[in-house]
Amino acid sequence: MSMKAHAAGPASLSIAGIWQGTVTYTAGLTLPAFRATFLFSADGNAMVTSDVERLPALQSGMGFGRWKDMGNAQFQYTLVKEGVAAVSSDLVGPTYNITSTLTLSADGNNFTASGKRLKLSPAGIQLLEISFNVTAKRLADPGAA
Repeated sequence: MSMKAHAAGPASLSIAGIWQGTVTYTAGLTLPAFRATFLFSADGNAMVTSDVERLPALQSGMGFGRWKDMGNAQFQYTLVKEGVAAVSSDLVGPTYNITSTLTLSADGNNFTASGKRLKLSPAGIQLLEISFNVTAKRLADPGAA
């Protein structure tokens, strides 16, 4: 007796994978839309890098954090990025805390998200709050045959 494979339903969809997206700031700072690449690992780790890192006011490295499944095709991710110090001899610069909630499409190949990016001084004082939206599509796994 053979068993048929069933198509994955929305409850079994995951954001695990590599995504290419467009980020649009909606409040706090006016910039043209820019590209971002997201990696969400199956074990809940998250990473992001984007074109915005080249701008002096927002210079930072790659963001690292965690994601979690909120149910109903919604996921939340939280990232921390280390900012570039104002003086090159400083070892401590600002940090960026990024929190976003995303909604996965029914086929699992696209998502939309909205969130906040907070710039904090080394002492933890909030310097800037930016609201943003993201649209992204899943990329093919580079290791897949």
